[in-house]
Formats: sequence, C-alpha cells, structure tokens
Amino acid sequence: MSNKLSTFEALQLTATAAKGYIAQQIANLVSTVEGVLEELSQTVQQLESDVDGCHTVISQSLPASSWTTSAEGVYTQTFTNEVITAEHQLEIAMDTASLQQLMVDGVTSIRADNNDGTPTVIALGAQPSVDLTVQVTLFKIKQM
Repeated sequence: MSNKLSTFEALQLTATAAKGYIAQQIANLVSTVEGVLEELSQTVQQLESDVDGCHTVISQSLPASSWTTSAEGVYTQTFTNEVITAEHQLEIAMDTASLQQLMVDGVTSIRADNNDGTPTVIALGAQPSVDLTVQVTLFKIKQM
C-alpha cells in the first residue's frame, strides 16, 4: 500500500509542479500581451496625432476679374496663403449655388494645384463669371 501511496504522492507532486509551470506560462503570456497592447496604444496615439495635423481647411476668395487664360478653354488664378507649403496637396470645394453658376458659365471642371507652395486654381471649359468663395482643404503629404 505504501508503494501505491508513494505513486499517488508522486503524481500529486507532478501535478502541483505542472500547475506552477502552467501558471508561470500564463503570467508570461499576460505580460507579453500587455506589452503588445501598450505598443498598439502608442501607435494609435501617434496615428491620431498624425491625422489631426494632416489637414487644414481655409476659405479663399477667387475674384471673377482675376482669372487669366493659359490656353484655349483653360483659365487659371493663383493666390497666396502663408499656411500653404510645397508639402500640401489641395482640394477645392464650394457651395451648391456656386457650382450651379459654374455650370451656367460653361465651366466643366475646377481644381486646385500646388506649385511648390503657390496654389493655382484651374477652371476648364470657360471662365467663371462671378466672384467665388471656396473652401480649400490642405492635406500634408508625408514622405515615407
């Protein structure tokens, strides 16, 4: 009987040691997961910071008298704004009434280009006949 008891005690000791080993492995895994979560949190914070600083919106007036013809059916207007640098990509938007007037004028497309920090608005098809107030969104381009 003592032989059976000693086998049982040996199994108990082995089970206790296995529990300790498993507990240590779980603790190691938890520590690793915590480290990964901390790195992810820092990465998300950095991405949020990058996105917040990534774009700016400005309002810009484009007087009807300031358009110049650069080619047949191509009309341009440049402007300056100290916020715009060569690193920005530009998007232009305006209200519905302005868009409807551009259609009446025969403008088929309008866009904003950035020539090394000098914004140029290009209208295709016809010259806008009215003063426009547009929203220009500046997206900072990051070189990777």
